[in-house]
Amino acid sequence: MKRILLFSILSLLLFSCKNTEPDPIASADFFPLQVGNYWKVDDNDYLEITNTKVIDGHTYYQMYTKSPLGGEGNLYIRIDKDLNLIQVYENAPGYSKTIANFRMKKGKKVAGTPEEPTVIERDNDKITFRYLCVICGRSNAMFDISFHKGKGILSRNSLFRGYFENNPPFTEIRINGQVYKL
Repeated sequence: MKRILLFSILSLLLFSCKNTEPDPIASADFFPLQVGNYWKVDDNDYLEITNTKVIDGHTYYQMYTKSPLGGEGNLYIRIDKDLNLIQVYENAPGYSKTIANFRMKKGKKVAGTPEEPTVIERDNDKITFRYLCVICGRSNAMFDISFHKGKGILSRNSLFRGYFENNPPFTEIRINGQVYKL
C-alpha cells in the first residue's frame, strides 16, 4: 500500500511539474526598461534608455538611438499590463502601435500593425518576432528581433537600428546597472 501511495505521489509530482508553456508573468522580463540600460555595438551604434516621459497619460521610456545607417533620434516605448511593447511618436499625439506582445505563443501575430510582428520562436528564455520591413523599400523584406529574458534585444537585426541588414552584434549591454560584455 505504501508503494502504491508513493508511486501515486511521485507520478503526480512528475507530471504536474512538467510545463512546456512559457510563464506569461515572467515574460515581462524580456525587455528590461530602466533609465541607464543600453545595448551597444560601439560609440556610433547603440540604443540607450535615457529618460522617461509622460505621453497621452502613460509613462514611456525615451530610447535614444544612434546608428551609422539610420542616423540618431529618440523613440518612446513602454510595456503595458498585457505585456504589449508599445511605441509612440512625440510629434504624433494619440498615435501608438504595438510592436510586440510578450505573452504571444509561437505562430501568433500582433494584429493591427503594418509590420505584422509574428512569433517565430518561443521558449522561457527567448522570444523571436519576424517583421515585415515596411520602410525598407522592398515589399518582401523581413527581419527578426530576438528578445532574451533579462537582457532585452540581443539580435543582429533590430527594430531600432538602421535598415536591418548586416548590423553587427551588440558587444556590450548594461541592464539594471550590470554591464555585460558579449
